[in-house]
Amino acid sequence: MSFVFLVEDEVKLAESIGEHLLREGFSFQHCGRYQEVLPVLRGFTRPPSVMILDRLLHGQDSLELMESIRESHPDLGVLILSAIGSPHEKAGAIDRGADDYLAKPFTFDELIARIRALERRSQRAQDQHSKLGNILLDMQNRSV
Repeated sequence: MSFVFLVEDEVKLAESIGEHLLREGFSFQHCGRYQEVLPVLRGFTRPPSVMILDRLLHGQDSLELMESIRESHPDLGVLILSAIGSPHEKAGAIDRGADDYLAKPFTFDELIARIRALERRSQRAQDQHSKLGNILLDMQNRSV
């Protein structure tokens, strides 16, 4: 079962997204507070395959948070959800490390499709690397 980390401060929207995730066979953990995201992410025994990250969490810029997350979880698929839908904003978020960007309002069908796409990319990346202890095998570059 795929695991999604949902970071959204609008409670009703988070509940609705959670219902759709469960219906589609995903497990998820929800976090709605900016300052709790990193500690919660560090505490997972099994890292999520995708994180849905609200662009503004209680008025705080989550792109700065995402940059911190990228340092410890470089392969985590990050999908930004935002009420800001300008092309400039979308491009800026992707340039700063987001894998995808979905403007509100959105359909749940599109959200689920984008999550699945991020999972496929993540799986392909994992297939290219194998780790045993502190040894990393890079199948693509044929190196250890």
